[in-house]
Amino acid sequence: MPRLSTLKTFLDRLYDTNIRKKKAAKDKGIIIRGKGYVKKIALCVNATNETIQSAIDSKADMIIAHNSEKLDKNSKEKKLQTLKDNKITLYVIDISLDTLYVYGTDYVLAEAIGLKSTQPLEKKTGRGLFGTSRISTYNMFLRRINWLTHEATEAYQNNKETIKKAAIYMGETPREHILKIAADNNCSTLLCNTGNIALKTSAKDHNINLFIANYTATERLTLQALKKIIDDKFTTKTILLNETDY
Repeated sequence: MPRLSTLKTFLDRLYDTNIRKKKAAKDKGIIIRGKGYVKKIALCVNATNETIQSAIDSKADMIIAHNSEKLDKNSKEKKLQTLKDNKITLYVIDISLDTLYVYGTDYVLAEAIGLKSTQPLEKKTGRGLFGTSRISTYNMFLRRINWLTHEATEAYQNNKETIKKAAIYMGETPREHILKIAADNNCSTLLCNTGNIALKTSAKDHNINLFIANYTATERLTLQALKKIIDDKFTTKTILLNETDY
């Protein structure tokens, strides 16, 4: 049964969420501190009232979440008090879950769809990847994403080219400059997990096929990778909570 401090140190180093190093990271890392030892960890995409209740019902000592639900001050305080009353630690990873080398969502999805020779898409921030594709057609790409996420993906075919290169950008809606970078690197296809009308218009303008996969489903793939890391390193039980798609 590992100490909470041991798990915190491991996660801080893995996801670079140490708030002492980054003032902007006040909503990352440990938000609420619970028991000193951790026997059971619950993993979730979003720390909502529902996932917190599931963690309580599962007798978890710690929740590791990608995000913390955006709430007004009163609702947030009530949620945090529920965690305190049940002595459950809340650890939030935030954007690092998307961008982490090898274990981030960009990399997990890139490996899952067979992208090779990957490179950072937006070099300044380290967000996104592009590489050569082993999936050659639009329909094959769509089937693969739907199989991985068990969801119907929003798909927009804006060209009929063989997919030689594809780009991935997880965690937030790609802006137009991301589409331009992808096009400049000869990518005919972009995969993301959140989108809007502006993105769809930009994809059409840049002649790039667009796939918008389910957000929760894609992030759960990354949490499964994190679960394996924790299971291999620590003598603690980990569970992946069921939650509403969003």
